[in-house]
Amino acid sequence: MFNGKVITKVNTNNIVDNDIFDNNIFTNDEKITLDINIEQLISEYNDNRKEINRLVFECVTEMTEGDKAELNLSKRNFFHRIIGEITGSNQNLQNKINSNHTAAQYAALEILQKLERKNLINFTLITAVNNKLNASIISKNKESKRIYSFLKDFIKKNRNRFYHYETRLDIAEQKINLLEWCNSIKYQEFNGEEYINMDNTKKIVCLVRDFYELTNGNWSFPDLLLLKTAMSDIKISPNSYVNYYTVLKEIHDKPLLKKNYSRMQLSIQQMNSHILSHWEFLIN
Repeated sequence: MFNGKVITKVNTNNIVDNDIFDNNIFTNDEKITLDINIEQLISEYNDNRKEINRLVFECVTEMTEGDKAELNLSKRNFFHRIIGEITGSNQNLQNKINSNHTAAQYAALEILQKLERKNLINFTLITAVNNKLNASIISKNKESKRIYSFLKDFIKKNRNRFYHYETRLDIAEQKINLLEWCNSIKYQEFNGEEYINMDNTKKIVCLVRDFYELTNGNWSFPDLLLLKTAMSDIKISPNSYVNYYTVLKEIHDKPLLKKNYSRMQLSIQQMNSHILSHWEFLIN
């Protein structure tokens, strides 16, 4: 029972394989009780970022304070309340955790690992936890070093996960922006003139500028195919050739084009050998 709710089924595959502490510290029934109640606790905190953050910090504190935590647990009201919630009506289990620091650390690690599995530990939080670990005074005994090493690996894994996740989001956002730009290319304007009504030099300048700004200079072959589609939509024939000298001269001779070009002049100079070579490919 948890907060008046009776849970009759439990998937034992959800029980975290905890190889940091002695797995025999709890019986199988106690592990199942912890698993059920930790799941319920996290479910209740799921939409409360403040409580999730506090829960993570309390668990990390429990794992890094050393043996003195046994004396301090009763004074740490939040974690003491958490222990009460994850042990439910099992007074023997609650007493075991309250009186045994290793048991409390085991429970704290279970909570952390479940929060990780549910993607409830965000990048800002994991960075703050890392700062807390770096500022902590960890005792030099073998067990503490092992716990500290595990927590550092835990943080590193999550930071890498966030990095790759955010990178994928950035790429997806770039693809969406490119598609939206390509689909609306006929209606894009520069200085009050729609792209489709411009001469070819203006079209090229605007296309290159837009494409580079949307991709931040980092594009793929499929992105270039979108550029080819955009060219066709504003009536630049993919089968014609572009005289680079003529285009650059026209840009120089037309103040508005020159101003537009100057917004990315240094960037274009850096990518000339790359992107301009692709123009010849695209229009062949």
